[in-house]
Amino acid sequence: MKALKLFLLLICFLLSPFGSVWGQSAVTFSGEVKSSLDGIFSGDDFDSVLNPSNYLGFGDLASSQSAVFKLEGANLDADFGGANDGFRLWASLKSYPVGAALMGLASSIPVPPASESDWDPVANPFLVVSELNTLLGDNILSLDLMRLSYTWSPGSFSLTLGRQSFLTGYGYGWNPMDLVSPLKDPADPEADKRGVDGASISWDSGYPLSVKLYGLYNGDGTGVDAWEELKGGGEINLLLPVAEVKASVLWGRDMDTATGNPNGAGVGFLVDLMGAGLYGEGAVRQYARRSDPGVSGSGESVLYTLESGEEWVFSALGGIEYYLPAGTALIFEYFYNGEGFDQPDRTVYKDALESYGATGTIPSAWSSLYRPGYLAKQYVLVNILHSFWDPFQVDLSLTALGSPDSGALSGIGSLTLYPSGSLSFSLGYAGLFSFDDEKYNEAWLSPVQHIISLSAAYGF
Repeated sequence: MKALKLFLLLICFLLSPFGSVWGQSAVTFSGEVKSSLDGIFSGDDFDSVLNPSNYLGFGDLASSQSAVFKLEGANLDADFGGANDGFRLWASLKSYPVGAALMGLASSIPVPPASESDWDPVANPFLVVSELNTLLGDNILSLDLMRLSYTWSPGSFSLTLGRQSFLTGYGYGWNPMDLVSPLKDPADPEADKRGVDGASISWDSGYPLSVKLYGLYNGDGTGVDAWEELKGGGEINLLLPVAEVKASVLWGRDMDTATGNPNGAGVGFLVDLMGAGLYGEGAVRQYARRSDPGVSGSGESVLYTLESGEEWVFSALGGIEYYLPAGTALIFEYFYNGEGFDQPDRTVYKDALESYGATGTIPSAWSSLYRPGYLAKQYVLVNILHSFWDPFQVDLSLTALGSPDSGALSGIGSLTLYPSGSLSFSLGYAGLFSFDDEKYNEAWLSPVQHIISLSAAYGF
């Protein structure tokens, strides 16, 4: 929060008459609003080790609304800075059905208080949760600041301050060499991701070399020493006649926390091979980007400790992208996830969830470790995208995401109709399938197996 306030003050200064050419900027406003209705299906009434007795309160139907707003300004004064000068402000607004989930989190108390004297918010969380439900209802709106930055670019150099995107790499579903950005969702890899607070300096010679150096605010403001929450990194891009090569590095004091970014280095390449894009990337990190709760369960003396991910980890990706003559795009990727769980760790994870589930609640430190597309060590992704143009544009997307080592398979499909340039309607399906329940994969762990969704979106 402190860093956000500082960046807000900085941006306000840069946009003021003293720090910028606000009066000579071209401002654009764009975005998208979306509403969805989901049908949710489960073979066991949403009961799983992640959601014992459906304490999170899943239902057969769920609705959600979201909006993304993008306000951007560009410099029109050629005598001040460059053509890429300007500010960027992106925000997203989403609704979450958290009412039932909040009640589930308070379910460690088996029944509501029997008398008025029992309504103690410290001893009985039902009081707090019931009040929240009354105030908020079953859904709440969450506002997230995705971008808040200003760029000054005199000549071939540019300086960007604020919350900005550091996305890098060539992968479609994953980007192991991206040492800074939040994890990409392989089920929705093109979704905008939240930026990172920092400052970056870039130099672009046009061809064949470009360099970026940056400093990051790498924490939540709770560090004892402010320097613990600062890290520096860089990226270099080399353009060749038929290939492109990237290298990245991130380094600083080791915070030893899952909220920050571990030290690491990565490299990637893209080669144009007879019309096909052949690419790969890999990275080493000082430790995995996840926590190890390592605490006892159910009051027992058993210590559940995850072994992998505590030391240097290596991840790599290889893929190929090809466009067929009919306009169909085909992507195939293999991802080795050094930060994922092997079979012994998945067994420990399952045992910990079952132990805590017996108490009626699961600590967030354990439930947050469930990350579809990152839980196991190996993944294979196949995506097919085809567009039809007569009489309207219709996009068909099919994705298969499998994990050879854990026996899980995800099937994702969508059909999107564009009756006009701004309005779209989509029919989507997502399903999880487990081919070996003894491997405790993400499909077996999930309380939801199938989702059918209808959505409408309007872009402006």
